[in-house]
Amino acid sequence: MGMNELHIEKTLVVVPWLDPIVDEVGFDVFSRYAEMFWLPIMGPSALWIMRRIVMGFAEFPGGYEMDTEEIALAVGLSFTQGANCPFSRALRRCQWFGAAQSVHGGLAIRIKLPPVSRRQIQRFPTSLKQSLAAWPVESTDHQQLVERAKLVASALITTGDDTNLLESRLTRIGIPVGIAARVAGELTRQATAQSSP
Repeated sequence: MGMNELHIEKTLVVVPWLDPIVDEVGFDVFSRYAEMFWLPIMGPSALWIMRRIVMGFAEFPGGYEMDTEEIALAVGLSFTQGANCPFSRALRRCQWFGAAQSVHGGLAIRIKLPPVSRRQIQRFPTSLKQSLAAWPVESTDHQQLVERAKLVASALITTGDDTNLLESRLTRIGIPVGIAARVAGELTRQATAQSSP
C-alpha cells in the first residue's frame, strides 16, 4: 500500500506502532519536546491528531476503530471523504515524517517520536535551533517518566494488581522499557519486603 493510497473511510483502524529503539530514546507525543521541535516539522494538525489517537490507546492498548470525522472535528478540522480534505492531508504528513505507517487494514501510530534529525531542523528559526542545542540529553522528560511510572505502579499495586504484570502494564502506557523494568523491580522488592514477617 503506497503512502498516497491511504484511503480514509468513515472509520480507520489505528494501532500502536511498537518500535523498541524509538520507544526507548524517543519523546512522548505529549511532551514539551514534541511541541517545540516536532510541531514545526509536521504541523499542529498532524501532531494533535497523533495525540488524540494515542489518548485512545490508554483505553484500547491494542488499537481501535477510530471514527475519522469525530477525530477531525475534535482537532478543529473539516472532514470529507477524499484525499484532499485537511484531515487526510494532516494524516499523510504523519506518514511523510515517519510518525505513522500504513499497516494491513489501517494505520500504525508512534507513541513516541524520535529525536529530530539534523536535516529536519535546517528550516528552524535560529532561536529554536539554539533551544534544541541546549536541550538536556537526560532531560526532565526522563525524570517525569520515572515519577509517572512510580505513581502508576504504586496505584496498580494498591489495587491488588499482580506485580509480575507491572512492567508490561507500564510499557503499554508509553513508559520506556528500561524505566518500566527498574521501577517495577524496585516496587516489587518493596512490596515483598513489607509482606514478609
